[in-house]
Amino acid sequence: MTTKESFYDDKKDIRTYHFPMTKCKKCPVQSKCTKAREGRRTVGISPVNAELREAEVYNRTEEFKEYMRLRPAIEGKLSELKRYHGLKRARYRGLRKMGLQCYFTATAVNIKRWIRVMLEQTKPKIPKGAAA
Repeated sequence: MTTKESFYDDKKDIRTYHFPMTKCKKCPVQSKCTKAREGRRTVGISPVNAELREAEVYNRTEEFKEYMRLRPAIEGKLSELKRYHGLKRARYRGLRKMGLQCYFTATAVNIKRWIRVMLEQTKPKIPKGAAA
């Protein structure tokens, strides 16, 4: 169904399209299409609509899928920084001081990782057939 009836809202910067009640009332899927009291479909389209459509197309590409495979690796580390190292809340006021808090916390976590790797490398290797 198409419509030509539209209004522009200056405050919200949205063009709103109203579908005619005469056609909406007769439509067999009206109850699935709208919950509006007046019984007709209203659609608002903002200037960001074009960007949203581009993003939807990009999200279907192989490049995006490759990028998303990298994401889980960092998510765990960010969770650790937030949960166990105080990055849930700023300790000091100001962006510069908050930035320093982030750098120092990330450095501490990286040192922990480095020590863990070094300990694994220095651990004696036990042959597979040896009894423990």
